[in-house]
Amino acid sequence: MFSIKPPKDQDIGKLPAAVIPTIDVTTDRKTLCSTLETINSILRHGESHQKLECVEKIMLAVYRDDTKQSKNYDKALVKTKVFETMLELMKFKDYNDLLFKDDETRDLNIGIVSCIMNVTNFLKGVGVAIAEAGGISLLTDICRFKPFLKLLQNEHIYSFMLSVVAILHNIGRLTSVPQYFSESKTAEALVPFFDSKDERLKIYAFIGAAQTCNDSEIHMLVDTKGVISSILKYVQKATESCSCCYGGAELKELMEGIEKLASADPNKKKILEAGALPIFQTILDLDKPEEQALTARVLWTMTFDDDVAKEVKSSKALLDKLEILSKSSDKAVRSNVKGLLYNIEQRCKKKVEEQKPSKIKTGKQQDKHLFISYSWKEKEIVLKLKDLLQEKGLPIWIDTEQMRGSTLQAMAEAVENAALVLICMSESYKHSPNCRLESEYTYRCGKEYIPLMVQKYYKPDGWLGALLGTKLFIDFSGKYQFEPKWNELIKELQQHKMLGNEETNQETAIVATPVESTSSTKLKISTIDDVNQWLISNKLEKSFGEISQEIKCTDIDKRSQNQAQFGNFYSTNCIQGLRYSEETITFWVTVKKLFKGKGVNFFRGFKAQGLEKDKECISPKDCRINFAVPSNPTLASESTKYTVGLENPGILETSLNAFAEKN
Repeated sequence: MFSIKPPKDQDIGKLPAAVIPTIDVTTDRKTLCSTLETINSILRHGESHQKLECVEKIMLAVYRDDTKQSKNYDKALVKTKVFETMLELMKFKDYNDLLFKDDETRDLNIGIVSCIMNVTNFLKGVGVAIAEAGGISLLTDICRFKPFLKLLQNEHIYSFMLSVVAILHNIGRLTSVPQYFSESKTAEALVPFFDSKDERLKIYAFIGAAQTCNDSEIHMLVDTKGVISSILKYVQKATESCSCCYGGAELKELMEGIEKLASADPNKKKILEAGALPIFQTILDLDKPEEQALTARVLWTMTFDDDVAKEVKSSKALLDKLEILSKSSDKAVRSNVKGLLYNIEQRCKKKVEEQKPSKIKTGKQQDKHLFISYSWKEKEIVLKLKDLLQEKGLPIWIDTEQMRGSTLQAMAEAVENAALVLICMSESYKHSPNCRLESEYTYRCGKEYIPLMVQKYYKPDGWLGALLGTKLFIDFSGKYQFEPKWNELIKELQQHKMLGNEETNQETAIVATPVESTSSTKLKISTIDDVNQWLISNKLEKSFGEISQEIKCTDIDKRSQNQAQFGNFYSTNCIQGLRYSEETITFWVTVKKLFKGKGVNFFRGFKAQGLEKDKECISPKDCRINFAVPSNPTLASESTKYTVGLENPGILETSLNAFAEKN
């Protein structure tokens, strides 16, 4: 083994091919990094043919069965920033130059994406480094380049784009980089490939979109073009292959794609109707625990559709196999299969009344525990909360060892005996069948629950959004400082009689006072994001958009003083001949409920310039709601008027904040 001293930049172009170093991944990392630094210099300053040879050597070195060597190679590639250099080589003002500038440039760029595709299939660190270096944005933009989309029959464009789509899919499988795909709207950029006549490209794009989309984009995955049938054909072919691979895709990654597709409720039945059950049974018959566990999990997710659950239950051969696997020596297989069987039984009961929890003798309210429902991915923050809550003497029921499936009865009894449930929301929580089982059982038992947000910028929708309803969550995602949010949780636990008032002292109390809400969780208005969440929970966000950071509030308005003494007074000042939109009425009613019983006087006004009285509706952006709050409860004549003006939505935040501080 030897260390290679990188040549001077001006001499690189003169290097003969034989001098370009061979990558030996069996060497120590220092020597390996030295070799890669030389290669990186050639990539930056060498001739096109030299660069291409370097790219090929990097790709060939990745094929290693030794896990330790692969990890060493992964870290060395990240440290020397070889792939950042490759991305720089692909940056052209006109993407046509990627393939049509000249033959050498074309071959180099096809070689680069082929190399990145193969390396990201094996090495996670490189995938993360590419995402952090702007690779997702670049590759997504290339997917949007219409001249390439129109010429996919060209062999060079096809080869190039197939690799680009595969790279996005490979990196999309990583759990640490979803924000880059959301920012670039990668899933949306892959949708045009769903219409491709090439089955392989179509499948790569569909599974890639499944891996890279967030919950707000999941609707794009509802299959209307029969892509699921094509994917299942690949799955079937992969089960027949000794390598469990077909068309360049492994059985495991195909099933991971199917699992993500199944998270879109309309797809559950589509997967069933495409003939999935016999194919899934074939996988369960394989002696491959990892694939068996994944397939059981896919079926578990699908059986949240009642029709799918009934179909699975009616398949005796499949049920017999599942019963055998429920006793598997593999923990993941055993737990996923037990969860699947439990869910089938719950779903196939004819009436909701038959699903009532069994009667269990419980202690007094103060003896009951706090049940924490969470996804294992967010265990760090959840276990921190668990430890802090236990320090306050709260009895906690939490699965800290992922004992899924084998403890389903224990889970059911724990929910039934819980005084309160903490639901820790995240994207992984929504997609976890076990978490869905816990939360649905919580709701079915009529248990009070507090929603906690544990993933930054996540917006719940689907079944989890429905469960959230009008409740405001407490944000432990890391977006805000921990202490204020911890104090909010303590306040909630006090309101639910889980803790005494002495647990919160004056120094750590929340600044904003809770405002009455129609939900069992008190509404708190302390930040602009709280107002945004309030709008979302009341389905008003489409009307108003995101609350801006612009803050403005009106001064004392003497005209409102007299009305302030009438308590909960609600008046309407209408412009004759104008109709109100449904959204406007919803807004007024919702705001009134928000301040019910707080001594607020409402005044409604309009800005009607430019509206035709006999045709137009008043929309939220054209209306204002004025309300007056006594600045001193003992002097009703003194009041401050606040204006909720939709032309400047920031006023809403200021108004609600000011109101909360006074009450």
